[in-house]
Amino acid sequence: MFTLSKKNSHKVYLGVGIFIFAFITFALGFKLGKQNEVAPKETLSSTGLQATPEEDENLIFRCGDISDAVMETGNFHWAVMTGPEWSPDCRYIAWGIWMTGTGVPDEVMIEPQKLDPSEGIYLYSDANHKITKIFNPKEVNSTPIFVKWGDRFTIEYKVNEKNYVYDLTSKSTQTVDNQQ
Repeated sequence: MFTLSKKNSHKVYLGVGIFIFAFITFALGFKLGKQNEVAPKETLSSTGLQATPEEDENLIFRCGDISDAVMETGNFHWAVMTGPEWSPDCRYIAWGIWMTGTGVPDEVMIEPQKLDPSEGIYLYSDANHKITKIFNPKEVNSTPIFVKWGDRFTIEYKVNEKNYVYDLTSKSTQTVDNQQ
């Protein structure tokens, strides 16, 4: 039989205590780690369903970062970018750009304002990394504003308080009644 002297007993108790503490810490960490795991969700591209608000918050996590090519399109001093936002199926990014101008309110403009060619509503395809302009303003002070993805095939945007829906499959735009 094994006997301990009083001189060495505190070392054994300390060793056993450290072992028990390490085991409990490991077990708790493992259990808590399992609770925080996110189960993989079915992709919306296979279901055709609209993204829920929770999924909207997780689009960057699920789809990835917004491409640098998208962010560079709005990299002007007076540019206002609305969006960019991933489509629910992570295939596209949509956004709008309009220029605020440099004029002073209530001042007479010496130079006439010009339509800026960078203004519009844009669509970026993650498959081929191509940027397509889906709306091009025709007059000065048209402010194209990306609103949201309607579903994985439609983009909702506004121009001068008028609502529009762009359909990716037909590449057509419809005016939407503002009263809902």
